[in-house]
Amino acid sequence: MPNARILNWNIQNCDSTSARFLDIVEAAAMVVVDDRIDILVLPEVNTKDGTAADDVCSILSDTLSSYDAGHYQTCIMSPNTEIKFDAFFIRDTTFTTPRIYQ
Repeated sequence: MPNARILNWNIQNCDSTSARFLDIVEAAAMVVVDDRIDILVLPEVNTKDGTAADDVCSILSDTLSSYDAGHYQTCIMSPNTEIKFDAFFIRDTTFTTPRIYQ
């Protein structure tokens, strides 16, 4: 069974309107692609606004895909906790098997 490479990158209090956001996204994308990370965990996308969280995930996904064509097209976002969202970027969905527990 192959090993999964997982990276937890906390960008606390950084949203798409932050002046440093694009620099952080660029740095994260380079590390993730260079280290061939299979799953990027992005905890604490600190916003109560689903649209802002979608913006963060969309921009990061597009940046990751630009560095590693055809990959990181899947982002799974947690439900809104009224404080934050958590996001998970999957490099290759054929490498993972989703499980649903109720």
